[in-house]
Amino acid sequence: MARASRRGKRDAPAAAGLPETKSREVVGVLFALAAVLLLVALVSHRPDDPSWLRSSTEADSARNWIGPVGAQISASIFGFIGLASFLLP
Repeated sequence: MARASRRGKRDAPAAAGLPETKSREVVGVLFALAAVLLLVALVSHRPDDPSWLRSSTEADSARNWIGPVGAQISASIFGFIGLASFLLP
């Protein structure tokens, strides 16, 4: 009887494992996409881009490849971590 109950418990996750596997794949793809966007924002960082660390009186537009959001993210990460931020992605 102990085997029957163990086998029943093993079969239940296998049946429910298909959606769980797909959701893990989706989460993995989203994390990979976020890592690529972070890397692109860090690679295209310019210290003269407007961000909360650098005030600008001009109507500068961010020249970061991700745009103003990428400029904010890269300035924040470089400001707090420095060049070690390339280890994040």
